[in-house]
Amino acid sequence: MKKTGVFILFCFISQFGFSQTFEAVYSKLLNVEGPANIMEETYKDQRPNIKEEFILLSNPNESYKLTFCNGVSTFLLIPNNTPIDREINFGNVNIRVTKAQKKPTYLIKKFEDNLYFENADIFGREYTIIDSLGFGQWKITKEEKIIGEFKCFKAINKLTDYQVEAWFTSEIPIPDGPWFYSGLPGLIVELKTDKMYFKLEKFKYVNEKIEFESRPTGKSITRKEFERIEHDKAYQLKKMMEEGT
Repeated sequence: MKKTGVFILFCFISQFGFSQTFEAVYSKLLNVEGPANIMEETYKDQRPNIKEEFILLSNPNESYKLTFCNGVSTFLLIPNNTPIDREINFGNVNIRVTKAQKKPTYLIKKFEDNLYFENADIFGREYTIIDSLGFGQWKITKEEKIIGEFKCFKAINKLTDYQVEAWFTSEIPIPDGPWFYSGLPGLIVELKTDKMYFKLEKFKYVNEKIEFESRPTGKSITRKEFERIEHDKAYQLKKMMEEGT
């Protein structure tokens, strides 16, 4: 009976949520804890705050806008025209990161079709990742905490190569979240993987219908195929550099 009650609640949340329109902004940080620890062990005597400075140096200060309307959502990189040019100097060592404005990320989720479409490129060649919204299995834990103004619950998703940790709130009854992550009975407020961390910074309901752009164009592949190509190209590049060709 308890499981039936949970199922009915989730169905109600999904049907109610799909009728909503909202806009949300997420900040994104890269997980560079491993390299940062190495920097700290190597240079902490010369620069006690090197770990914190390295983490700041390595992150591109990116924000993304999630827009949801009638069972369809888009996830877009918010343009930032300020180029990244940061440097840490100590002793004879200079660490510098210079990055131009990256190509805008465009991802669209279609919940009715259980699919998402994402633009991506590898060394200039464009692809459209088309894949199922379902990935792994969320396990909702008993942990809860307040994040900003929302009461949130922790969920874990153990995938083949890494684990995803999400904090969601049923106060926003929409099963969506940053990037291609979704499927919880409420909006994802924080999400952490082995490579990145997303946090909800702004949220508002919108009292108007939103027209979305058409899905991204490019050679259609699955995420697994894209990751395999990306891995192979990175390996080829590394080999070429080692051989000096």
